[in-house]
Amino acid sequence: TTDATITDGKFTMPAKNVVITATTELIPVFGLTIDKEVDVNEDRIVKVGETLSYTLTVTNTGNVTMYDVRVIDVMTGATGMITVDQSKLPEGVTYTYDEAQGRNMFAIAELETGADSAIVITYTYTVQVNDAGKTIDNVATVLDEDGKEFDDDSNDPVEVEPLLLIEKSVSKTKDVKVGDKLVYTIKVTNNSEIDLREVRVVDAMLDLDETIALKAGESKTFELIYTVQKKDAGCKLYNVAVAAVPNGPEYKDDCETEKVQDVVIHVPVLNKKDHVAYIIGYEDDTVRPENNITRAEVATIFFRLLTDDSRARYWSQTNDFSDVSSSDWFNNAVSTMANAGILTGYPDGTFKPNAPITRAEFAAIAARFSDVAYNGACSFTDVAKTHWAFDEISLAEHLGWITGYPDDTFRPGRNITRGEAMTLINRVLERAVEEDHMHKDMVKWIDNSPSAWYYEAVQEATNSHTYTRLSKKVPGQSFCYEDWTGILKAPDWAALEKSWSDANNR
Repeated sequence: TTDATITDGKFTMPAKNVVITATTELIPVFGLTIDKEVDVNEDRIVKVGETLSYTLTVTNTGNVTMYDVRVIDVMTGATGMITVDQSKLPEGVTYTYDEAQGRNMFAIAELETGADSAIVITYTYTVQVNDAGKTIDNVATVLDEDGKEFDDDSNDPVEVEPLLLIEKSVSKTKDVKVGDKLVYTIKVTNNSEIDLREVRVVDAMLDLDETIALKAGESKTFELIYTVQKKDAGCKLYNVAVAAVPNGPEYKDDCETEKVQDVVIHVPVLNKKDHVAYIIGYEDDTVRPENNITRAEVATIFFRLLTDDSRARYWSQTNDFSDVSSSDWFNNAVSTMANAGILTGYPDGTFKPNAPITRAEFAAIAARFSDVAYNGACSFTDVAKTHWAFDEISLAEHLGWITGYPDDTFRPGRNITRGEAMTLINRVLERAVEEDHMHKDMVKWIDNSPSAWYYEAVQEATNSHTYTRLSKKVPGQSFCYEDWTGILKAPDWAALEKSWSDANNR
């Protein structure tokens, strides 16, 4: 260099400021975040039909532009699809739905760095019927082009109220007896924001199965009556009412069962000790065993055969039947037996006292005097489980009180004859005699031949007598045959009924 000098053999270079510059390359940093908000009330509880609004904010927190960013949004617990307004998606953002995995997919083509460049995605979800009673969780995850997960947002749970509300109450829960009429009130409410066209309400115990329409927030109330049955003896009555919509969840009353506590069944008691003549023949010395017998006559027979205590317990001279008035000769009998839960009428409110009684109706009346709980089947081919008297006919057969025909039918709708009725009543009263043990002084009837199948039953029913028990059992029964030791005068039923009326109407 020309600035250098040599003095005394030494090489000298003048001092200068030397500046050294270097170029360094920027190291890239990758980062993504996602924030999610749902527009919901403070309690985070919604109803079916409400629309939830979601907002996703995706931010590139790194220092380089990112491409092919994906947002996977999973609505767990939800049964419908989100609604995305494609026209309001930011530029470069597309939406698809992965049906196989139930995922909502947003693709962001390019995302620059910084909060100012954040992408905001909005969509809505309308709560569906099958979401009722569930928790809707929304989990949104953001991934880069290599599938690396940068952030997993919180699930933002939203609780969905039940679609339907069902409430039930009963008019009486204690000191219930046979024949009591319990009024059940069932209230069904549409607890959603949508109209429901098919709400099915079912209550098996009360024979309720009805489909109704309910507008949003609307309620319907059912009032149904259950008459306590003899089979309820010593039990609690469990009643469950269910409401549902097609393909939707089922709802029961809040406590699932309505309990009638301390059910005590007081079965009316028949006088089995005194073998009185409960059938009186006609003035022409006939008893007409093959004729029909009316409903009023049957009510009167059983009324007269009650023990004095049972008659007094259930005594009544009023009833709910539109065709039984206080002036009718059978009023006391029908009113008392209805009050005891032995007699029931027809759906139109009548009793039809002068109509002939059917075999099913007679079997049902007889069975109600038993305190035996039996839930088994019956063998008759023409008595289906859906028959209104299935339980009573089954019990009466189980007790050996009724028999069918050789073809295994019972013929429940056929009118019962007087001879058949006497045969059944005798079995209920545990009364039976064979011809050679009858008394010589007994009353006889010109139309009751010893060769008739009902001969012994008719004689037993039409003669008041004293007796002793033999050791020979009646086939199919738990009691033995009788030996008549004397004949008694037939009761003066008119005088007895007057005395009962006087005693019970003080």
